[in-house]
Amino acid sequence: MRNIGTLIVSISNICRGRPRITGTRIFVSSIAEELTNQLQKLKLILPKQILNLFPFFQSDYQ
Repeated sequence: MRNIGTLIVSISNICRGRPRITGTRIFVSSIAEELTNQLQKLKLILPKQILNLFPFFQSDYQ
């Protein structure tokens, strides 16, 4: 459910942050691009959060 909330927030940020483009295809691709960016950020953040949950693993990864 948290991911769905993030998705909705991302889409609403795009709607507010960028001027509306009449071409739906461009709008959809900008949403897809934003979601891809968010996913890349998650991939970078999640391993660090997992390591924080298990401090005894950190010595192996640093």
